[in-house]
Amino acid sequence: MIIKTMQAESFPEEYSALVGKKELPKKSKLLGLRPRLDEDGLMRCDGRLRYADYLPYDVRYPVILPRRNWVTKLIVKHYHEQRKYVAGTNHTLSALSTRFWVIAGQEEICQWEKECAECRQQKAKSASQVMAPLPNIRLKMPLRAFADVAVDYAGPFVPIQGRAAHFGGVHESMIKAAKRAIYAILKNADITDEELLTAVTGAEALINSRPITYQSANPDDVTPLTSNHFLHGQIGQIG
Repeated sequence: MIIKTMQAESFPEEYSALVGKKELPKKSKLLGLRPRLDEDGLMRCDGRLRYADYLPYDVRYPVILPRRNWVTKLIVKHYHEQRKYVAGTNHTLSALSTRFWVIAGQEEICQWEKECAECRQQKAKSASQVMAPLPNIRLKMPLRAFADVAVDYAGPFVPIQGRAAHFGGVHESMIKAAKRAIYAILKNADITDEELLTAVTGAEALINSRPITYQSANPDDVTPLTSNHFLHGQIGQIG
């Protein structure tokens, strides 16, 4: 298997020690993950969720992936594109951690976000227009007050008083996230009512899968909570 070969090449001392059923080197960076080999020879992380039978096997024992490896980059790319380029770093890491444990996962995802052409295009700032010098005809007029006058036929501009921009900011942020998710799914397609409903449902599932709590780099931490956990009233599978 590709992942098995990658692990043996990236962690040669640790992998040899596990195969020989020996202790890991004292300076190994995998000591905190308490790695173990499964029946397929894959090196997995052994955390505190061993007896959480309601969780899938991959969540309890995620596969360990090294940083700066082409296989890891492809896996990160898959989870990043699966969320239509609109999920944040912590959201992508939370989804990735349901099956894999990437060494320095936050940094690995951030590195790919910088390389992603779609993300660079979405986050690119529009170019600022350099204004040309004023024409001579506009600079030859006298500068005396009221030398030139005009009439405004548009009427007075009346601003709305007493409204602060930060009111409802949380709601506006969620609306923005929903619009981005729907646009990422539909783009500029001409769709029917049923297709729109499907896209809105998909956007709803994407937004509600965002972690409410922080996805840490500690394998002993529990699975981060999402809105879906409260909406469905459970975590993991029923069996």
